[in-house]
Amino acid sequence: ELRLLLEPAIPSDKYQQAFQCRNQGREEPPRMYMEAKYRLYIKAYPRYSEDMDFPALRDRIIDGLLNPNLKRRAAEISIHSYQAFNGMVSEFAAQEMYKLRQGISTGTMDGLWTTADPALKFHTNNRR
Repeated sequence: ELRLLLEPAIPSDKYQQAFQCRNQGREEPPRMYMEAKYRLYIKAYPRYSEDMDFPALRDRIIDGLLNPNLKRRAAEISIHSYQAFNGMVSEFAAQEMYKLRQGISTGTMDGLWTTADPALKFHTNNRR
């Protein structure tokens, strides 16, 4: 396969370490963080890629989320598929951003940025 020729072989323990250490960046959209964490999981634990231990992956994703409100809400989700979980957390992030902008909630915007609304990020950064 062409991908194997272009990508250097990296031992799975390196991916495991990267997976364990990967946390969301301050201005990284939650969806991008979760997708990166998921890809690391697949590479770190290739034998689990088909029969994924979703609860363990879910817990590690939540541990790496930056925003405390988003982390709390994500922990309450009882969905058992990665795709549905990713969608719900992304939706929660958009809801949290809205509540903060409207003054309905308090906290930080860190870790809530969405790729769907770059203008919102620009507007909020210029208000500081």
